[in-house]
Amino acid sequence: MLRNDLRQSRNVPKYGAWSENPQISGLTPLAPLFPKAHMDPEEIVLRNRIEDFQREQFDGFTARELADMDVITDRHLKDSTLDNPVMPLFQQERWEIQPHQPDLTRDHMYPLIIDGVQRGDWSMHNPLVYEKLKPVLQLASRTIMSMYTLPWFAALIFGERVPIDPARIRPKDEVPDNLVSFLPYNITDYSLVRKRMEEVFDDLEKNWNCKFGFMSPDEDPRGPEYPIDPEDTLPDSVYGLTVTNYQYMEYHEAENKEWQIYVWLAYSRLQSLFRNDLSTSERKMVEWATAITLVHEIIHAINFVCPRTDGTRVENPDDENPPWFFDEEPLAEAGFSFEVALNGGTVRSFTTVKGMPYGHWFETIWPSVESQDLCGSKSITLRNPGPFDYQEKFPILASFYEDMQQKEFWDYMVHRFGHKLFHFRSINHGVRLNFDIYTKNRTPIKFRDVSTIRIGVDHKLGHDNQILRERWESVHAILGAQAESEERKIAQSFGMSLLQSSKIESSFWTHEETQRRGVAAIFDHLSKQGVSEEERLSGFTHLIGFMWTIVQNHKNKIDALLKSGQADVPQIQIPTEERRRALLAWNRGTSIFVKQCSQEFPNASEDHRFQISTLGLSLEILRLQLFSPNLQTETIKSGPDFTELALLIHLQDSFLKGDRALCRDSVKKIREIEGYSLFAFLCTSWIDTVIYEGSETDLERIKSVRGFEEMGKWWRELWGKSSGGEWEEMFRIWDGVREEAEKTLRRSHHM
Repeated sequence: MLRNDLRQSRNVPKYGAWSENPQISGLTPLAPLFPKAHMDPEEIVLRNRIEDFQREQFDGFTARELADMDVITDRHLKDSTLDNPVMPLFQQERWEIQPHQPDLTRDHMYPLIIDGVQRGDWSMHNPLVYEKLKPVLQLASRTIMSMYTLPWFAALIFGERVPIDPARIRPKDEVPDNLVSFLPYNITDYSLVRKRMEEVFDDLEKNWNCKFGFMSPDEDPRGPEYPIDPEDTLPDSVYGLTVTNYQYMEYHEAENKEWQIYVWLAYSRLQSLFRNDLSTSERKMVEWATAITLVHEIIHAINFVCPRTDGTRVENPDDENPPWFFDEEPLAEAGFSFEVALNGGTVRSFTTVKGMPYGHWFETIWPSVESQDLCGSKSITLRNPGPFDYQEKFPILASFYEDMQQKEFWDYMVHRFGHKLFHFRSINHGVRLNFDIYTKNRTPIKFRDVSTIRIGVDHKLGHDNQILRERWESVHAILGAQAESEERKIAQSFGMSLLQSSKIESSFWTHEETQRRGVAAIFDHLSKQGVSEEERLSGFTHLIGFMWTIVQNHKNKIDALLKSGQADVPQIQIPTEERRRALLAWNRGTSIFVKQCSQEFPNASEDHRFQISTLGLSLEILRLQLFSPNLQTETIKSGPDFTELALLIHLQDSFLKGDRALCRDSVKKIREIEGYSLFAFLCTSWIDTVIYEGSETDLERIKSVRGFEEMGKWWRELWGKSSGGEWEEMFRIWDGVREEAEKTLRRSHHM
């Protein structure tokens, strides 16, 4: 029973004991209540009281529901595989080792207390601190070095700065200085953004001498002349702060003064990393949240560095002024506006227990009236449009924190697909908070909560969930059987991953051993003994239908990339060469799989054979859209597609010169390329026929006129789909070889 359970919850030392039961915390997930013949009424009352408390804390969710959703978990998350270096801006020498006097007036460091004993100071020069914070620095570095791909970031450093329309200012607001917004910026060459980003970081390091340090939740890190904002007295309400030495530069009479920027991280949350009872989920949650805070503060630092687009040096950056507005957003909080661009929303912690992690909400509405508490004391809230009067938020799954520290996630998901990171995880359940605004003539707008409604996913967030259902349906259709054998699990995982990869440009086929096992499991299931021919062919039909689904997904991605279709996918701003490489690799691997399908079912029906050949043809048509035969303009200079094309050009040259030995050598090398293309298959087949030196009767046995006619149909289909494009000249040249090969074969049949 709940009252008599002698095991203490692991949450008690972290969050405190429930007043009526010292063995549990009020945040402990309660064990499922199984139906019993007789229920203890007192136990039911106690459970209800605990869960009512939890619903108050978690906007309608209980801790058990969060545990069932894998939002909170005891399971061990995978270790980090990030291997990127810490960026120069975050190196140890840039972190505070002693107070920054005279620029700032604080005269003391903050002690690091572990188990009641001081172990040095809160400084990155303290090995104990650096060991715990290195994953944070790596993750922040990885995030920052990819943010140049965000259109929002291009707007920050290139966008026009314009004054705020007076009609948007509330009648009773006091307008701060330097009230501007920065506008979206149309950028097509993201290498320019990357170059400018590197210049900005160089400016932060060399011209602004940007420094980092840790701050106490109980005082302003600059000194006693900066009182704590009374609105920031709640535990953990401030995670970071970015300031300049404005007071020193304006009022101190010292000579040779230089501007400086300081970025501070609150150590209250970081103290939990020194606990021995954190789960890996909690630890990675703190590491990720701190990394995002650090990135957030870097955006504010950039706000000081480049408010001008004409390249002139910034003067008098008063750190008390609010940051700029982005476009028509009604709140001036560049850091959170950036988080929306990065993640697709903002993040809030579940609890107000000082320094302790529990979980986070992903808030999808930006900005709402509730977001006003994220802004500085001098900020104003604009109108027309004003902030939203509702908020929708979803608890973040523990798997997300795990993903964030996996190299593969960044290499194959973010780098190929773009940001909006939370959209990679299926977010199924959330709540909608509705607000009633009752005072809006001045900032802050006054409002009250009027309702909390449990909601499912909307059409945007539901995309992942739809994919999940589609994958399961497709894979179950392929496999058919209900037994959970190891082979079935492998095949199931293979099918799910393959369908997902067709939607996200993942380098799916590079994991050779895993994929070989998956392919083998698929074919083993479809050909195992005891399965009737009718069942086997039915399974093959499902497999072909599944392949058509993923090829169509592949086409949608290419349409989006080339902007030649109306694919219902987001326009993702990522350098196209990387995306083309990923799509080419996926195309080649899938083509190999399609060929294997054909080989595994030699007795397939005429319709099945036609479907398989059409799948291969469709993949080749798409491949020709992704890769240019012009080696002078094609930017992809390595990989099988480049090697194959170079050999085809060499083969073409050798054929025109009449050098049959070199032709055979080139044909041999092309056929040694794993998964060489349909285009290359046709070209080498025709060269083979023309330069054949055996007897004509042997040629007749080797080559069939019917086979050549089928190849001719494929050729004309390929050419027709590529007509007028870059491949036109290649088709024209090789069509001459095709005609000569067909004449040679017909002569042998007439003999």
